[in-house]
Amino acid sequence: VKDKKAASNWLLVEVMRIINEKNISADELKVSPEELAKLLNMLSDGEITRPIAKEVFKRMAESGDKVEEIISSMQVKVINDDSQIEKIVDEVLQENADAVRKYRAGKKGVFGFFMGQIMKKTRGQVDPKVVNKILLEKLES
Repeated sequence: VKDKKAASNWLLVEVMRIINEKNISADELKVSPEELAKLLNMLSDGEITRPIAKEVFKRMAESGDKVEEIISSMQVKVINDDSQIEKIVDEVLQENADAVRKYRAGKKGVFGFFMGQIMKKTRGQVDPKVVNKILLEKLES
């Protein structure tokens, strides 16, 4: 695994969540260490986003299938072209002009609404950090 800290966080949070939800022991988890390492490396390389990785892991834990098989069946591809992300942000802002006015009038809590709409529109296929940066630039201009 390339990112040791991310791997330990993943074990503490995601692996334990599945173990607790399913009320199983770590030995009963259907995910091999090799497949988990592949998933975490894809995440750290930016091939998939965290929301996609969480969904893939959940499916791996349920089925025991390999990372590549699950990602292929989900038909997901990370959108990492800033101009494409900018276009999506623009669409969401245009579709929600009233919320833009509220944000600019000081209701900063609306920001989460925009993030949710963008993640929904892209099915979680964009890096939230990139979206956050572009969205802030657009709203503050």
